[in-house]
Amino acid sequence: MSAIKLRYVNKSFDVHNEDVLIFLRNEAKMDGSPRCYAWKVIKNCGYDQVHPFLFPLENMISVIDSNGNHSPAQLALPGDRFRVTRSRSGMQLVKCTPKPGDVYITVDNGLELGAIGVIISKSGKALDTIKNIAPGQSVFFDYKPVLKVVSVGEITEGKSFSSEVIGDVHTISLYGIESADIVKRGGGWGRDATKITFSLENEDRYDD
Repeated sequence: MSAIKLRYVNKSFDVHNEDVLIFLRNEAKMDGSPRCYAWKVIKNCGYDQVHPFLFPLENMISVIDSNGNHSPAQLALPGDRFRVTRSRSGMQLVKCTPKPGDVYITVDNGLELGAIGVIISKSGKALDTIKNIAPGQSVFFDYKPVLKVVSVGEITEGKSFSSEVIGDVHTISLYGIESADIVKRGGGWGRDATKITFSLENEDRYDD
């Protein structure tokens, strides 16, 4: 299986019809930065409407050199290690032998001169972009099949944001899931309003 089949289902009475933001956290982020990327944003999906989408299990890695040149994206699995080198034809992103026990996706800047940026993406959409990686430095990525879902006023897909300034984030684990619905409930008016929630329902699992 290369992707998990998901459906966002709106069963809420959200009077503002807010966007639904879906993002992932890099569990290996060393600097503790709260900045994340808006991997998927669902807009204008009204009550009882459905928005189907795929969650690919594979990630892709590409790099940007100091001249703004982008390498072709390569498949990156947990434990894979990449090194940026210089050849006669310019920068190259080369997959190399991982160190024993590696669990992260690692990218090393092996250039003698020049900082690089690294983009990790899923389904052509950025999960993270880390810039200004100096020669000799490395970056690490660890993305679990765990979604962060939140109702937000307005946000742009593919843009970075601070997770400290958004609302109540719900964690949706996709471990063992082949397909499922992500259902939004709550909302309403006045005293009858209830908290917005997201839950996984109608799950099909590997062992079912």
